[in-house]
Amino acid sequence: MRTIVLIIFNVVLLTSGQILWKIGLTREGGLSLDNMVRVALSPFILGGLALYVVATVIWFMVLSRAELSYAYPLQSMAYILGVMAGWLLFRETVPMIRWIGVLVIIAGVILVSFSTPQDNIKVNEGGTDIDKEHTGCVSEAPADTGYYIYKKGENR
Repeated sequence: MRTIVLIIFNVVLLTSGQILWKIGLTREGGLSLDNMVRVALSPFILGGLALYVVATVIWFMVLSRAELSYAYPLQSMAYILGVMAGWLLFRETVPMIRWIGVLVIIAGVILVSFSTPQDNIKVNEGGTDIDKEHTGCVSEAPADTGYYIYKKGENR
């Protein structure tokens, strides 16, 4: 449950950063060679960048706790929030086909969220014993990294 909360927080920060960037770019008349420095120093652009930095730190926390194949699809909720923000905040016209796409994303998020996340990943350095309580198949990282993932109880 804690992982889901972190993912939702990450998604909200990412979408908020995009909203700030859109506001900043709109106020500056878009991005061109003439206003590049002014855009880069805009409080909205800088605020969006700050939110992205925080979102990245939170994403690192998510990746250290959950499988990428579980967490990453859930991050697509940012697309849903982005469409909603465009429609509600910026008064964009959203065609029906885009709304259908949003519904497909929502269905995918629901399906992925019903899968069982493996939140108990343990990582040890050295390539000798990485324990991952998971019923899936054995996988190995490239040999030069020194990192390996084995099924629980398997020694190599």
